[in-house]
Amino acid sequence: MHLKDHEWVESMMSRMTLEQKVAQSIFVAGFAHSNKCNEEELAEYVDDLSIGGITFFQGEVRKQAQLINYLQEKSRFPLMMTIDAEWGLGMRLSDADDYPYQIALGAIEDNANVYWFGDRIAKQCKALGFHSALGPVIDINNNPDNPVISFRSFGEDKNDVLEKANKIVTAYKLNRLLDCIKHFPGHGDTHIDSHLELPVLEFDNERLEAVELFPFKKLIDEGASSVMVAHLKVKAWDDLPVSISKKIIKEKLREELGFEGLVISDALDMGALTSLYSRDEIGYMAYNAGNDILLNCPEPRSTIGKVFSAVEKGDISLEEVESKCRRILAAKLWLGLSEDQHLDIDQVENFLKNDQEALILNKKLAEYSLTLLKNDDNRLPFRKPEVKDLAILYINNQQRTRTVREEVAHHLIALENDEKDELALLEQYYLGADIHMLSGGESYEDIHSLIGSKSPVLIFRNGNMKPFNNFDISDELIGLVDDVLEKTNGVFMFLGNPLALQCFKKLLSASVILMGYQSSAFTLEAIVRASCGWGKVNGKLPVNIGNIFRAGERIGLY
Repeated sequence: MHLKDHEWVESMMSRMTLEQKVAQSIFVAGFAHSNKCNEEELAEYVDDLSIGGITFFQGEVRKQAQLINYLQEKSRFPLMMTIDAEWGLGMRLSDADDYPYQIALGAIEDNANVYWFGDRIAKQCKALGFHSALGPVIDINNNPDNPVISFRSFGEDKNDVLEKANKIVTAYKLNRLLDCIKHFPGHGDTHIDSHLELPVLEFDNERLEAVELFPFKKLIDEGASSVMVAHLKVKAWDDLPVSISKKIIKEKLREELGFEGLVISDALDMGALTSLYSRDEIGYMAYNAGNDILLNCPEPRSTIGKVFSAVEKGDISLEEVESKCRRILAAKLWLGLSEDQHLDIDQVENFLKNDQEALILNKKLAEYSLTLLKNDDNRLPFRKPEVKDLAILYINNQQRTRTVREEVAHHLIALENDEKDELALLEQYYLGADIHMLSGGESYEDIHSLIGSKSPVLIFRNGNMKPFNNFDISDELIGLVDDVLEKTNGVFMFLGNPLALQCFKKLLSASVILMGYQSSAFTLEAIVRASCGWGKVNGKLPVNIGNIFRAGERIGLY
């Protein structure tokens, strides 16, 4: 996106006071949920301050559309509406579609599918009045203990991360949705969650240039529209966190890397900053450091006042304020914000709740990501006559510890747990097999008696994608799985974060290991179908699994 002066931009600028020009950089957090809605607060910010935009978190489709209409009509200047929709609107809205996490996309061989993922998200975001999905994540997933990136990354191969990110950026651009590559300069190799405290990158400049910066430099050269800067400290570059460092934003990102688009801060209410600085000063520090957009600005009024005073004193130039405002308005022009933003709420709701293309895409992505890591004696696919000789052992572990991080990040926790539907699916494909829905509290002796003379197939569905507490797989469950695999050499199908495979010490005792990348109904159906010869298994592992499997490994299956 080339941000050029335009008559509309200049006409907007001419109508703004200095405070309103500063306020274009202010984005506040919004909620459109029936149980949590800050409509009055948002209206006050729009009315009194003329803020530039809103980042929405938890909500519902209809309420979201109504609130966006109300706020756009109320605002003197068109608002940029953003939402964290890395895996679709369902990441934030309880009744919207979500798609596979980026780690599942990392397993897919044909990147055309990644483009269609981006295209669908863009179309759904635009339909609901959003202008950015604040993605894609282009961090490289090279630390298995990373508590904040992990499954949100495409994987460990920097070239694959780049190629897949490029597909999403392209899809967003073609749909006029603002692409946002994050989290600069790379948040993949950290072991601290920036929602809670400040991570530190200890690497030297050579390593940073070769690994962390690699996808950022390439995508900036190819015209990325916006870059989100992270709350982390890079020892080789500065003592200040990146998001409030002039040296990194103005010298490294702007001057050295030549980035001309929008610089967007990560949410300024995150613990990485609030644990070190007062909420009253964070917004000013981020603005002064060179950020164009301040997401979740903690104290909007105070921030505007501090910047205004700094301009009067000569600490911040008027030219810098106007340059930031002009960049934001030029982006708004490109996004179509010079046109009427009114949403037909019934039409939007009907589209988002009946999007058949989303359904088809979800099924395809779940299937294309499946990865076969072991297949002794070509056990898969099961032939029809042998299905009746199987004992299906099904575990659905939806245990998810609600951490402080979830509260800070406003994440929705979607539980995949409908035993009636699960049983019907298993009975449909494993016709004649013995099917046992396990609680996870069984002993191996219990399992042994259930199996009898049949061949065991253990399907383990794990809800928690984060490494916290062994991905919330209890010691008892780990022991049970290890016992079954070691003593039966059974088939093991796992649905969840592939890094969780390290929890099972007897993993390689399994005769078959088939991997699906999340605990969704789509993935369950895909993996069950594939085991019976329906569908294609051609995914590749996107990350190293300890010393057991390497990124890129796979056994192609028909």
